Amino acid sequence: MIQSIQYLRFLAAALVVLYHGTQSLSKDLHSTLFETWHAGSRGVDLFFVISGFIILHVTERSNASRGAFLLRRMTRVAPLYHAATLAMLAVALVAPSLLATTRIEPGHVIASLLFIPVDHPVAFSAFPLLPVGWTLNAEAQFYVLFALLLPLAPRARAVGVGGLILGLVLVGIALRPENQTLSSWTAPILIEFVFGLILGRLWHDLPPSRRSPGGLAAALALLGVGVAGLVLVPGEATSGVLLRDLRWLLAGLPAMAVVGGLLLLDRQGRIPTVPALRLLGDASYSLYICHFFVIGLLRAVWPRAWLGTWTSEAGFLAAALALSVVAALATHLAFEKPIGRMGARRRAVAA
Repeated sequence: MIQSIQYLRFLAAALVVLYHGTQSLSKDLHSTLFETWHAGSRGVDLFFVISGFIILHVTERSNASRGAFLLRRMTRVAPLYHAATLAMLAVALVAPSLLATTRIEPGHVIASLLFIPVDHPVAFSAFPLLPVGWTLNAEAQFYVLFALLLPLAPRARAVGVGGLILGLVLVGIALRPENQTLSSWTAPILIEFVFGLILGRLWHDLPPSRRSPGGLAAALALLGVGVAGLVLVPGEATSGVLLRDLRWLLAGLPAMAVVGGLLLLDRQGRIPTVPALRLLGDASYSLYICHFFVIGLLRAVWPRAWLGTWTSEAGFLAAALALSVVAALATHLAFEKPIGRMGARRRAVAA
């Protein structure tokens, strides 16, 4: 795994934890000191760009069939997500009062497990039963589109998948479907996967970079522009229809700049090896899934603390991040890794 990507995966997940932590403080615990930190939601934009890059990178010299590719991706993504979704279902059945915006409908539960975006029973959205899973619905769609063109040569494959995504987005812009499934499958945010594909092609097609003042300056400039863009994107970029349509531009391009800047530093050998960060990068998927439950539990017990003081509310955020990381590491080591090894053995036997 490329080190810069590994470290960035953890950073992206941590940003989402802080976004949901401040959101919970502001909306659920009625904080007067913290507002929702919308910049944290840009972790999702980083994830989508990273995903486009990784999928192109790992298949560059692979001869895997469509079925083998999809099986490998689903083995990686589905077990933990399905376990978390079933845990969410159990909470909704046993203690529905804890989930104000959740109502159990069999069709919605099945669609959630199949990565199909459908109308939410309560909220006007395509959120699955586990709300953070909306990004996994987009990931699954990207995997299917990539698998369709997997037999093509690598460069043609990247161009073809990018063309398919842009075509779907144009259809969505033209038709403005009200159906949540069609709206999700044609959402402009899918363009961020294309940004990752572009970076992947540049990584493989350009000659290795040598260390030089100019190369360092270019990488730092990309990083600076990208970070500034991610932080300065207005919170409304994920709400109003027009601005939501422009998220790929307002947040996706800065995310591409951040990923590109770190990759450029990596090509120049400027990214140090930090085993702890590599492990956190490995656990980033668990962090993304687990933090939803950790923040939910904290939200239930934290009002016993003295809310309304800086130390208490900052403590909530610190606890949310720290406990989410601990839960993620435990889940990664006790669940993800064993499942991954089991899947690898089964693939080896099938081959």
